[in-house]
Amino acid sequence: MTPSGQSTRLKHRLRDALDRAASWSEIQSARERLSLGTLTILTYHRVLEDDAWARAPLQGLAMPRTAFAAQVEWLARTFVVEPLSAALASLSRSEPCGRPLAAITFDDGHRDS
Repeated sequence: MTPSGQSTRLKHRLRDALDRAASWSEIQSARERLSLGTLTILTYHRVLEDDAWARAPLQGLAMPRTAFAAQVEWLARTFVVEPLSAALASLSRSEPCGRPLAAITFDDGHRDS
């Protein structure tokens, strides 16, 4: 593994640990309450199988599939996830909802097998 790959992997581990700590400390819940009536847009570039991600030259532009799956599961539990156009329409109508609103987009939309 390249030094940049090790650095990226360390960043993912640190981010996961911070996310868990925020969740346990109720910081995340407070932040979610503040984000009601707003839209969070997550932009991904590419999702790869874990082993392909480990060999990828630009790991910062890709996400391992297992990490992406875990993040999507968390998003589904925490947010109302809608396509961007629907989320923008919901936001403009100020529709009340008990959870924050999110949309997932892909920049450049690589098609991987």
